[in-house]
Amino acid sequence: MATHRVTLKPPDIQVGKADFEFEVRRNGEKFGRLWVSKGGVVFMPKFKSGKKFSTKRIGWTELLEFAKQRK
Repeated sequence: MATHRVTLKPPDIQVGKADFEFEVRRNGEKFGRLWVSKGGVVFMPKFKSGKKFSTKRIGWTELLEFAKQRK
């Protein structure tokens, strides 16, 4: 089973005006980044050589509906 580690890199400016950036690691290796803002969340997996991943912004209402479905 994978072990995940999440670290926070808080912005140097007023909270609410900038996203919080989390670095997510799985088994010690970078897995992706998560940005949290007052508008919602965005996750971007780590880029693999030559491959591009798209990100998707999820608003708080959308995230709540997703979380309710996972129960």
